[in-house]
Amino acid sequence: GINNKLYACYPKSIGLDSTETLLVRLYGKDTEKFIDRDEEIATLKTFKAIDLGPKFYCSFLNGICYEYLPGSIVDNKIVTDPVSFPRIAESIASLHLANFKGLRTEEQLDKDEKPFIFNKIAQLIDLIRPDYSKNMSKMTDECLKKTPTSTQLRDDLSFLQNQVKK
Repeated sequence: GINNKLYACYPKSIGLDSTETLLVRLYGKDTEKFIDRDEEIATLKTFKAIDLGPKFYCSFLNGICYEYLPGSIVDNKIVTDPVSFPRIAESIASLHLANFKGLRTEEQLDKDEKPFIFNKIAQLIDLIRPDYSKNMSKMTDECLKKTPTSTQLRDDLSFLQNQVKK
């Protein structure tokens, strides 16, 4: 995540890699401005239903609690490992081949069929503050000059959308 806090809770006598371990994620400040938390929870539940994710336990005002699944972070070494990459590919294929009927509402299924990336990018662009450069003291003037404005980003996004439609 970008700025969430993640805590693993487990009995000290058993250790982390136990079926009794659970994760508590505290949401980062203002992340609800670009993450639909209801959709996130629905997606967690959907992935569990097709055995591709953790069990969701509960949500609370500023976070969620869910099952810990032992494993390791996927990095370049794992992705290129001849034993690991076929298993990763199978999991991704399972996700893309999954039948979500009965697991997702009709509204969610309709959303799933439409590309959401352009709306999400537009939403992120809308979060850019006009005075953003004041908070970038470590950037050189030369670098700031090369940084596109939100208007330029919107124009680029519009261009990309038109190219995809064609």
